[in-house]
Amino acid sequence: MTLGGGGAIKESTLYSDGTFLQKFYPERQPARDERDRSVSLGELAVRAGFAESEHEYRSKLHMFALELAEQQIKKAITRDQIIMQAVDAQDTLNSTINLLKERFEEWSFIKRSDCIERDDMEMLEELRGQLDSLTKERNRLEEYITENMHGTAPNITMIAGPVLGARIISIAGGLERLSRMPSSTIQVLGAGKALFKHLQKGTPPPKHGILYQHHVVQGAPWWQQGKLARAVSSSLAVAARLDYHGGGLNNDVIKKMDKKVERIKAAHTKPSKKQKK
Repeated sequence: MTLGGGGAIKESTLYSDGTFLQKFYPERQPARDERDRSVSLGELAVRAGFAESEHEYRSKLHMFALELAEQQIKKAITRDQIIMQAVDAQDTLNSTINLLKERFEEWSFIKRSDCIERDDMEMLEELRGQLDSLTKERNRLEEYITENMHGTAPNITMIAGPVLGARIISIAGGLERLSRMPSSTIQVLGAGKALFKHLQKGTPPPKHGILYQHHVVQGAPWWQQGKLARAVSSSLAVAARLDYHGGGLNNDVIKKMDKKVERIKAAHTKPSKKQKK
């Protein structure tokens, strides 16, 4: 008697006349209490010697899950995301400082009218101290961004500087997204309102966004700014890919950009007839 296909029991009989007979019987099903009996992972862990008890097994499993989650979080958080948070914090500090400075100046104007008492003067001086403290924190934050940009995005830092480069990464949504953007998109980063107005109302498209803050663009005559922003954005596209893929600092990127800038300045000393300010 042997086990046949499909879990059935097969019985074979050979008769004297040479005939061969096979019979099949259903496999015996286990009793209900045997079927309902299941072995937990905790029991298996104890049997294997992984833990002395199921309680210890659950405790080890919990610690393993926490360590795994921590490792996944560390992998998910990249240095460019930390830089983006620092840029957001800098924006918050700038807004706070500007508001407090405005309030301080209004208060100081009242002070000059000799209407302020001693308690008011003390509060005004305390406000001045808060402004000084926030300004120092902003400067420290800028130093922190600069240090991290040199390590995380050296080529972008070389092209745009650490502060502007960090802001470009932040607007793009991260170094990875920036590395995938064409230069035409990088050129108008930060010009969302002007671009929307162009698409909705047909106004002239923006020539640049935040790249206007780049010294090459900002210090140029108005008729050169669009072309120069295009040259800078093209170099930034290359720099972003190098930084994202860990290519290291490549001085050829800025050398090529400088040559483009010089050619544009030499070829466009005056606005063309088609250009409008």
